[in-house]
Amino acid sequence: MSSVGSAAMSNEVGGASFIATDSSTRESQRPARTVDDGRRTPSPVPGRQRSAGLRLTGGLISAALALSFPLAADAEDGIIGPPACGYKVEYWVAPNCGGATSLSFATAVNDAGVAVGYYEGCPSPNAHRAFVWYPDGTVQTIDIPWSISEQACGVNNHTQIAFEVDAPGATLARVPALWQDGELLEVFGLPEWANNAFVHGINDAGVIVAEYGNIVTGPAPLAGVWSVQDGFVDVSARIPTASSQPCGITAAGAIAGTGWPHQPLPVQEHYRAFMHQNGVTAFAEAVPGCINSIANGVSSAGHVVGYGQTSLYVKGETDTHPWIAFIWHLGDLQVLPPLAIADHDETIASAVNSSGVVIGRSSSTAPGVPGKRVVWFGGIPHDLTALSHLPSNSSIGTSRAISDTGIIVGNGGHQGAPRAMRLTPIRRPLADLDHDCLVDGSDLSALLSSWGTVSHHQNRPHPADLNSDGAVDGEDLGLLLAEWSTR
Repeated sequence: MSSVGSAAMSNEVGGASFIATDSSTRESQRPARTVDDGRRTPSPVPGRQRSAGLRLTGGLISAALALSFPLAADAEDGIIGPPACGYKVEYWVAPNCGGATSLSFATAVNDAGVAVGYYEGCPSPNAHRAFVWYPDGTVQTIDIPWSISEQACGVNNHTQIAFEVDAPGATLARVPALWQDGELLEVFGLPEWANNAFVHGINDAGVIVAEYGNIVTGPAPLAGVWSVQDGFVDVSARIPTASSQPCGITAAGAIAGTGWPHQPLPVQEHYRAFMHQNGVTAFAEAVPGCINSIANGVSSAGHVVGYGQTSLYVKGETDTHPWIAFIWHLGDLQVLPPLAIADHDETIASAVNSSGVVIGRSSSTAPGVPGKRVVWFGGIPHDLTALSHLPSNSSIGTSRAISDTGIIVGNGGHQGAPRAMRLTPIRRPLADLDHDCLVDGSDLSALLSSWGTVSHHQNRPHPADLNSDGAVDGEDLGLLLAEWSTR
């Protein structure tokens, strides 16, 4: 990869090359534009006001693995390996609007399982309404009377919700906003020359990351952050590429995304995933076998995932496929292989959690071969549909986000239309003595057959000693009956 900026320094960390660039190189390379030097800008909308050419087969993808992953293990908590009893699947059916079916989409989830997203069709086909979907199944819609449309795009562990609102008037399209506890806390502004922003996440400090710019005259996209404390901060001024498209923010405030220059052409060859923190930008190299690296998501701990394109797009001649998914963390970039399905030669990673569990897609460039939604544990792909307890006439569509507790959200087919979807890992019940993910007669028989058994090893109690008190007795029977017929 050619150096991005004259002050860029090439580094080798853990066998994966990246470019670390000091922020001082950024200003000389940015497109000419006027930037406010204030950290806050006036809010333009109602609300609280703010001041100032290689094609690879599936086998070759596997051969391109940069490092070996540890073998995935079956995990009780759904973090190290596939959840012991699969995933519980829920769908949210949005209220119909004017007799038409409203489609719903979940975009983000926090560790408690609070999901957010948007639904279409109200009050007009092009309008969106944001929602909050709680773990108990209740849903709260976010309706801002003066807004044309709004989409919830991120939620943190304080249930602060980052979303986009379409502001009325001809000068602005979308601006970031913050919602909590049923209240619109803040509607943020943009620099005067910009007219749009697309939100990509919020961390537990309440900092929202978004791409912004002028979608008519440029420049765009550019990375920025917004918070109640500091207002707008132009992160793009410190990233040494002409364009910087963020995909998320970590717990420590690092920004991940994709950057590229406007020259030399073709710029597609120069797309690079980046991590930016404290004025320093690290760029991943191209994914092995690919011409670039494009970031789609980042975990709170700094794992970056995305994909690389194996060739340039040339109209009428070549496309960019197959794509190859990757995970990049602490300087190590590793390829994520497809499912072991005939003709599957393409992968794309969409999101990752702090344990390095990745969600995405495995598919084929051959016509007529169906794709599959995938979750990678330790770099090993698993068919998400096969792990899920789907209701009848339902399917898994797109997986958009995964929490640090392993909860996955996106959308899927249900009742004949795309619906917001939540997949929650199912722990094995304590009294599931035969490991069939049910507590039933066979488990009762196993416990009764061990009745009166005394455990002599405190560190290794008898399996039927459910409360680990050294004996299989009535207390254990009570625990079993409390879990009867649960999954």
